[in-house]
Amino acid sequence: MNRALFSILVVALCARAAPPAAAAGLKSKGKNLQAPRAASVERFQPLLKKGLEQMSSQDYSAAITSFDRATQANSGSAEAFFRLGDAYYHRAFERGTAQADPNDAGQAVAAFETALVLDPGLRNLSDPYMLHHGMAMSFVAMRKYDEALGELRKAMAVSPGNPMPAVYAAQIRLKMNDPALSTANLQLSIQRARKLNSYPALARLLKTDNNFSDLMSVPQNRALLEEYDDVQGGRISEEQARDRVQEDATPRDALRDSVANAPTLASQSGSYRGFASRDRDPSILEHLNKGHEEFRYGHHQNAITEYRAALDADQYRGSLDSAQKSLLFENLGTSYRLLGQIEEAVGTLESAVKALPQNSSAYYQLALAYAGTGRAQKALSALDNAFRNARNVGELRKTLLLAKTDVEFDAFRSSPAFQRILMPNQDRVRAAR
Repeated sequence: MNRALFSILVVALCARAAPPAAAAGLKSKGKNLQAPRAASVERFQPLLKKGLEQMSSQDYSAAITSFDRATQANSGSAEAFFRLGDAYYHRAFERGTAQADPNDAGQAVAAFETALVLDPGLRNLSDPYMLHHGMAMSFVAMRKYDEALGELRKAMAVSPGNPMPAVYAAQIRLKMNDPALSTANLQLSIQRARKLNSYPALARLLKTDNNFSDLMSVPQNRALLEEYDDVQGGRISEEQARDRVQEDATPRDALRDSVANAPTLASQSGSYRGFASRDRDPSILEHLNKGHEEFRYGHHQNAITEYRAALDADQYRGSLDSAQKSLLFENLGTSYRLLGQIEEAVGTLESAVKALPQNSSAYYQLALAYAGTGRAQKALSALDNAFRNARNVGELRKTLLLAKTDVEFDAFRSSPAFQRILMPNQDRVRAAR
């Protein structure tokens, strides 16, 4: 096994997660960082060495004591605070991922953050990757998933060839009820592993390590791994694997989570439905993922920036499929509408339904945009298409509720034309009860 692969697997198998504040007296970044006295400096190196020995024997509580004393002996040492955070991180997950201790995780975050204050560029740390990885897993233990994803991006930046940050990002996306982007991140990890010639070890890790059992319980993720197993075995080409994965992601499959994953009824198009399997340019996937993330949390101007960047990057590549483009245009148009840029919203949402005529939620957003410009007839036509393309009773019921409550339809909700659209769909919902 080559060294690069071995280090990746050590990270994957040993990484547990970590906690909030650091040792006694440390309250995150606010600890009094005074210059150490000579006597303290003499004690510093032996304490650091002792802590590393205790970490090797997995005596994490003893290591925490040693590293905490090392930070007291030299409060200006970023390495000491990094090691303290790492010890808390390992103790937090000593009993297994499902039982991670959020208090220890918080202590780890506080120690890691202090290391960053002392060495913002991470120039003097022995392992900058592990600092960001440890912080990410610690945030996961604290259920702070956005912060965790941010740290994983930094881990990717300091270790650009390492496939493991994308695997952990896939796990987090799954915790966020986002199976489509989970699969997209898993594919990004596989592509990185293939460049390192370490795919067999990555596949073995994913299939055998219980820490990844939830990730591999998703049928789309298992299918993805099976396709690349065939590539590795020489049975198909990588191009064929991509085509097969794309065939599995039919438009309706790509949109199937629109109800379950929507954060609120009012922002129902914010779910992550696109299956980014054809993105051969990593920058397109990164902008697309960031756009979805910004949209989900209501950062509409940021979402617009990321979506436009994805479109610009894809202009000459043609990597995005119809489902991906439809979702991108839908969220982009919705962002424009919510920011009051109605004409931009109309044009963009028209592109969404053109890219995928079966996209019910895009039609609904287009109806809202038309209504906002006073184009009642076009609004009603788009609303009718939203109902006609609802893929199941759940989506039909949701669309009915929205149509009855969204203020954009107030001006003509009582009109006969509006009621003619609603009534048969109400009957369909009642019949399904």
